[in-house]
Amino acid sequence: MKPSRENHKEILVVPVQLILRIFGTAQTIKMGRNKKGKIHSKKGKNLKKIKNQILDVFTHAPNKILNHKQISARLGFTSSSDKNLVIKALGGLKAAKQVQESSPGKYVLVTMPKFITGKIELKRNGIAYVITDQLEEDVFIPPKFVHHALDGDEVKVALLAKSRGKNHSGQV
Repeated sequence: MKPSRENHKEILVVPVQLILRIFGTAQTIKMGRNKKGKIHSKKGKNLKKIKNQILDVFTHAPNKILNHKQISARLGFTSSSDKNLVIKALGGLKAAKQVQESSPGKYVLVTMPKFITGKIELKRNGIAYVITDQLEEDVFIPPKFVHHALDGDEVKVALLAKSRGKNHSGQV
């Protein structure tokens, strides 16, 4: 005896409710159907979250050189798909110059120097830029941090936190 279409719908509702009770709301779970029409769920791992988790691993061991297997183990990832996401995230972090590949497959956190030296260029409105060989970009100096430096002076600059999408900034 085949179950009717209405009974079939009731059978599918119970597992979905159990899944929602176990894993949380439907927004945190991606629901789909496989080839046979059964509902399955999978927790979506966001690449941005994985990048942040990888950076956390490196901040706890800043000078340590780690490969993707060691990072995956520290994050608790065991499946090969999770390890592939770690490899993809490491590639993105390498492109953003947040981690450096010390040798093939081994990564280390890129640390910014706390102090740099360079030649200062003053502008009319009071801001200044320090040109240095230690960084690719010029360092922005706000007017209140120029102090008594004159145009063309060799200065030592303390780097401040980098704002999103902006150049490095510092204080003479």
